[in-house]
Amino acid sequence: MNPPDRSGETPGETTSSVGPKPLVRGPDWLRILRVRLALPFIALTTLVLIVLYLVISESTERIYIDRLRDELVDQANLVAFSIARVSEDGGSTTELSELFDHLSQLSDARLTLIGPHGDVIADSQADPSLMENHNSRPEVMEARRSVSGDAARASSTVEERLLYVAVLVPESNGQVLRLAVPLGDVEATVSAAQRSIVAAVAFVIAASIIASWVIAGRLARPLQQLHDQAKGVATGDFSSRVALTGSVEIDAVADAFNTMTAGLERSLQEQEKTSVRLEAVMEGLADGVVLTDENGLVLRMNRSAQALLGTDERSAQGRPFVQVARDHEMAQVLGSALRGKKNPSLTVVYGMDRLAILVSARTVEGAHERLGLVVLRDVSELRRLETVRREFVANVSHELRTPLTSIRALVETLGAGVVEEEEMARYFLGRIVGEVNRLNALVEDLLDFARLEAGRSPLQLETVDLGEVVRAGADRLRTQIDRVELSFVVNVEDDLPQIEIDARRMEQVLLNLVHNAIKFTPAGGEIVISVWRKKGEIAVEVRDTGIGIAPEELDRLFERFYKSDKARHSKGTGLGLAIAKNIVQLHGGEITVSSAPGEGSAFTFTLPIRRKKARKRARRHALGLA
Repeated sequence: MNPPDRSGETPGETTSSVGPKPLVRGPDWLRILRVRLALPFIALTTLVLIVLYLVISESTERIYIDRLRDELVDQANLVAFSIARVSEDGGSTTELSELFDHLSQLSDARLTLIGPHGDVIADSQADPSLMENHNSRPEVMEARRSVSGDAARASSTVEERLLYVAVLVPESNGQVLRLAVPLGDVEATVSAAQRSIVAAVAFVIAASIIASWVIAGRLARPLQQLHDQAKGVATGDFSSRVALTGSVEIDAVADAFNTMTAGLERSLQEQEKTSVRLEAVMEGLADGVVLTDENGLVLRMNRSAQALLGTDERSAQGRPFVQVARDHEMAQVLGSALRGKKNPSLTVVYGMDRLAILVSARTVEGAHERLGLVVLRDVSELRRLETVRREFVANVSHELRTPLTSIRALVETLGAGVVEEEEMARYFLGRIVGEVNRLNALVEDLLDFARLEAGRSPLQLETVDLGEVVRAGADRLRTQIDRVELSFVVNVEDDLPQIEIDARRMEQVLLNLVHNAIKFTPAGGEIVISVWRKKGEIAVEVRDTGIGIAPEELDRLFERFYKSDKARHSKGTGLGLAIAKNIVQLHGGEITVSSAPGEGSAFTFTLPIRRKKARKRARRHALGLA
């Protein structure tokens, strides 16, 4: 057996590419509801009146003819009786002719006396000798059979339509008396009656047309309103309502339609509110959200998802999720959820930026559809913070362990008998005091850093000349710089505006930066401090000719406890630059570094001159928006 054709055709059949023929429709005016309602009433009324006209016309003519026939029969019987009396009394042919002429003058009818064999004996209007035999006349034949007979036809003698009535003459051995009258008067009377009937019929038809049109209009008007409102509802206009007409049935339909429209309007308003709220939630989510159908084709995605996947919703709609995401691991998570697995999730490394994205998926079952929901959460920052936290713990442990280990070793040495030697004991005690001071400095820096980050160390603001603050701090460091055989230059631009700062904290920043430069600049090098004004800010730069910093370490230089490899064994706590950065940001400023290995380093921080701008930028730093 051959497999069935996919088109559904059986072998040998030919399917037309044209498709089904459209329905044949009449003219447009025939499809108007008012016309379709009025036309049957008008057609029925017209048909009934035409039939009635034909029946009445025919009945009128028959009535007139029947009345005339009855009168003629009575007259014919009287005339026949008179002729029979003359014949019984033995009257001559002359007397009979005189009687016949006298009777024809008294009557408007034409009189004809026919003999037993059909020959015409006498006629009031024609010569009997010239007339043909009348035995074959229908009225004569009927009179011979049933005493009287009648017929209406055109006369061959006078060439006029006549009504003939024939009766047997009593005691005449088969003589027949025939009366004939023209039907012109009857036809004129019937025509007049017919014209009156036609006028009445025309009037009734016109009245029925008007009445049908008015009634059809009253029926069609609310239906047209229903049609107009339905079109308005289809286009989103719910303001119109169908007016009531007073008809119970139509008003019931209109009221039901108005109620339906109001309910639909409320439903659409609620749906619109729900849609707006859902849209607000979708767009307000920091996580990326992608909605797909049960086949994995993308239906919706919010802005966060567009940003993470590097695409836009319009180009993504209708495409498979694997094409939009360009990552088979993400697609596998969605596929697992669509196959029935409950809440699958996976962290994937995505894109050229190597973002860590937590991908989770689930299905949403509806009454008529089944959807897939993919949530994308960028956990790169969380991972970075976790790394920073681990390094912070490791750094704190390292910084605490070194002095504690030294103190323990020194104490154990003293306990081993060195304490008996005064000079050695004094040396070891001095070492212990140094390590304790180092621990104290570390704890102080930790507390200071914690207070700065938590905002619990408010600035003591005062309006000062930043150049003077820099000069004062430089004077405190000059002795130390001279001791390590470094040259020291301070360049302060003239006429600097005064700004509102915490002078003690700013001096702390300067000391931290200069101490950093001293540690990494070999003897014979140079440290230069420059202060100048630029675009609404005052900039301070500390430049050295030291060993420099590798490019890969610049981004981490201001992290807590971070030390470059060359400085790992230095005596610093690793918090100086982090504290300096926090103090500068609390003032609404920014701090940067530029360096190259073997070419020295340059630390630059800027402070806004206007305090309003400084507060605004400080708030942005506190909120993490800068």
